[in-house]
Amino acid sequence: SRGTVYLLNVIELPAVPNTVFTPVRSLGAALRREMSAKAYEKFDKISTRYKNENVRVVSNVEFGIPSKTI
Repeated sequence: SRGTVYLLNVIELPAVPNTVFTPVRSLGAALRREMSAKAYEKFDKISTRYKNENVRVVSNVEFGIPSKTI
């Protein structure tokens, strides 16, 4: 049958102390890119399972508090 599978990974970022020694903005952006890339790699593995079954797989990565984001 034709259908759509929606995959959502909500990532809650850890609290990072704002100090002189921690560049928060650059650390946050790099961390987000890395976490997002890892999530999409896992999504790709899942979506290849359904490739031959005519199932559309939609994946999305969001950042925030999971209970509020979902």
